[in-house]
Amino acid sequence: MRRFFAALSRLEQGQGLADDFDLLDGHWDLTDRLSLAFREADLPPFSADRPAFSLSGGERMKALLCGAFVSGADYLLLDEPTNHLDRQGREWLYHQLESWQGGALIASHDRELLTRMPKIIELTPTALRSYGGNYDEYQRQRMAEQQAARAALEHAVTDRRRTRARMQKEHDAAQRRSAQTLRTVDTLNIASFERVKYKGAAKERPGALRRQHREQNSSLNAAVQQARERIEDDNPVMFTLPGSEVAAGKQVLVVESLQLDHAPAAPLNWRIDGPMRIALKGPNGCGKTTLLKTLLGLEQAASGDVRLSVSAAYLDQHLTQLDLSLSVMAHLSLEDTPLDEGPPAHPPGAAPAGRG
Repeated sequence: MRRFFAALSRLEQGQGLADDFDLLDGHWDLTDRLSLAFREADLPPFSADRPAFSLSGGERMKALLCGAFVSGADYLLLDEPTNHLDRQGREWLYHQLESWQGGALIASHDRELLTRMPKIIELTPTALRSYGGNYDEYQRQRMAEQQAARAALEHAVTDRRRTRARMQKEHDAAQRRSAQTLRTVDTLNIASFERVKYKGAAKERPGALRRQHREQNSSLNAAVQQARERIEDDNPVMFTLPGSEVAAGKQVLVVESLQLDHAPAAPLNWRIDGPMRIALKGPNGCGKTTLLKTLLGLEQAASGDVRLSVSAAYLDQHLTQLDLSLSVMAHLSLEDTPLDEGPPAHPPGAAPAGRG
């Protein structure tokens, strides 16, 4: 979009180039189309000069999506497009995608969005798999695949156990025959070189059988391993955060007559005790982030009092405080939440680590 508006600006200032006319062919009404898209998305009036920081995270996402939808592109590549969108914003996006006439490749964890897709492509560490139908149909197909994979693993393990039992019997029988042959040869009235030949053959037959069994056992192990690799690990990765527990009844937060800047709502009076889990909901731009920052003392309120009685860790929606060069373990250690790097334990209350 930037190049289109740069060309429009040059033309408005009388400094346009011939290439600007070619670039803007079919895009002369870009400002009008973006203004309409912004209104339909319930965004503030469109202005090409408006700084992005004046918009909330959800409003910025919708503004970017508006630009994508009016761009005239043949194909959209959207990476987690519902991130930061409120309920109304997600409904708006769903409607826009249903109306979109071009192609779209969308990476998303939004189950509702995925149920609206006619095709699902799953990226695994070893393959790219395509499934016809929406997310519900994908789930059914994956469940059927996993059931078949578990049955195949059970069959491979059973086949290996039975074959190993048969090979053990063959080995024992071969050992008995070899021993019997050696004893018999010693009783025969034959030349020494013939006795050596017969004994050598008697000893070689069990050795050849062992080599054959080793090859069979290797093939059986490979079949079991291949069958096992087709089964997904359904056990979530768990970790514990020492020192993060809050006792029941402990005072956590007290808010009295809190009034935020630019917030028309009545003053807030609020108290949290114990390990409560609370969802803070509201439309994009209503002040959710401002409220969180105010509770943590990162921003000043217009009036009122906030008393936070416990330590708190803040993770903003854009992850701006994370050093991407550090590992997850390093980040947790920096936040005074040291983890045992040994084998993980799963005690009651352990937190599941999400998978992307």
